[in-house]
Amino acid sequence: MSIYFKTIIIIGVGLIGGSFARVCKKKGLTDRIIGFGRGEENLKRAVELNVIDSYALNIGDAVRDSDFILLAAPVSAIIEIARDMIPYLKKGAIVTDAGSVKGEIVRKIDKILPEGIFFVGAHPIAGTEKSGVEASFAELFEGSRCVITPTSKTDPAALEKVKEIWKETGSEVILMDADKHDRYLAAVSHLPHAVAYALVNAVGNLEEREKGILSLSAGGFRDFTRIAASHPAMWRDIFLMNKREIVEMINIFKSTLENIKEAIVNGDGGKLKREFEKAREIKFKIQNSKFQIPNLQSSIFNLQSIIVAIDGPAGSGKSTIAKMMAEKLKFRYIDTGAMYRTVALKAIKNNIPLTDEKRVSDIAKTIEIEFQVNNNNQSIYMDGENVTLKIRDENIGKGASIVSAYSDVRNAMLLKQREMGKSGGIVMEGRDIGTVVFPDAHIKFFLDASVEERGRRRFIELKEKGEKVTLDKIITDIKKRDKNDTSRNLAPLKRSDDSIVIDTTGISIDGVVKNMLQIIDKGFRVRSQGVNF
Repeated sequence: MSIYFKTIIIIGVGLIGGSFARVCKKKGLTDRIIGFGRGEENLKRAVELNVIDSYALNIGDAVRDSDFILLAAPVSAIIEIARDMIPYLKKGAIVTDAGSVKGEIVRKIDKILPEGIFFVGAHPIAGTEKSGVEASFAELFEGSRCVITPTSKTDPAALEKVKEIWKETGSEVILMDADKHDRYLAAVSHLPHAVAYALVNAVGNLEEREKGILSLSAGGFRDFTRIAASHPAMWRDIFLMNKREIVEMINIFKSTLENIKEAIVNGDGGKLKREFEKAREIKFKIQNSKFQIPNLQSSIFNLQSIIVAIDGPAGSGKSTIAKMMAEKLKFRYIDTGAMYRTVALKAIKNNIPLTDEKRVSDIAKTIEIEFQVNNNNQSIYMDGENVTLKIRDENIGKGASIVSAYSDVRNAMLLKQREMGKSGGIVMEGRDIGTVVFPDAHIKFFLDASVEERGRRRFIELKEKGEKVTLDKIITDIKKRDKNDTSRNLAPLKRSDDSIVIDTTGISIDGVVKNMLQIIDKGFRVRSQGVNF
């Protein structure tokens, strides 16, 4: 192991801080990770998700014995937090940050740090429009860049360690002057956010006066304005801290927009064409350039990059519908429930009690699970063995309910699920796909149905298998499961705010699938890819 710290402190356990912590745990870069932040509920959730090992509500308690501190707080708070924690830092501690504005932060922290404590400014250029620890995932930084901004005061040994740990996240590390960083980011990151916010507000104001405008918005509007969903307070702070550079970029943008406006007013088609061709040429250069930054959250949608997340309660038709959706779209279908069944099967085969959380969790971390499709039939493989039929045993199903309640098991499956889906072209169903596994899925469905409808479906299914059951008993069991699924501490069933709710009560499976495909077609224009609905 080229880089290692006994204790790492994450100040601000959100998307960036949480994802960094996940990498450190996954790669064994530290013995323990302690979290610190303003919201105790978020810190508790981080512990439940095994993102951090513990947390502190006092800055002194958090950093006292730390070897490495990541300041992943909002940019407006970083300098103040650094000032507050300095009296408690031990000699040799390394401090870095993840702020997207560097000049002011680097200069002020360099001035206040005492001898023997080292600061190295950094900015991982990665993220999504989501926030909070539940949005974090270890692969966030893979293929992205991390800009490190050393100064004449930066300790060379500390610089090398910070470079190494960011490389471990999968980032390409580059060194840059802090002020140059702020200018470049103002152009390629901060200005696009300003434009997206302004565009959405402009059209939103029109919608208030002329109802129906937004009903005609299509994929282009959604793609371009996706970043307007980013955290408002975070971007407020970024704009204010980097105001000089951002204002200059806004003025440049206004001038360019005025040129286009002038050509329209004058009916100058030639000028318009030249402006558009120039933009198109630059766009192609970006696409084909080594400077392109691959990102799991690319806003350029095409059929094979789409992730479809389907959540819902038991009996809502998730599995059947997801299979049909995947077949229609020629996507891979991932049955997340089958993954927990596979873990339970392996534990039982190895005579490991399902109540032995540690040993079951070890299985979850090392097991190889693969989904294969042959002649439209999906098979599940466990360490190379086809276990498609074996995992459907009733006892295995009960075992899956036990092992899925273990946080380490869920985290292990979470990593596998994200790895399976990171390239897109999948339909994945479960109870936390749109909220935890893929919070940035391109489209999310939440399927529901009345308890009576779900009970009737289950009753028919079991009767066809020859089992002696009563409808009343099944409905009672479903109500009990709904209560357990929605109230459990770990990965409870809940609807994502941006999901599309479809009530399947009284609707045929074919009818539901047709409706969902039409929604996808409207949002992503996949007909052009040759898909026949």
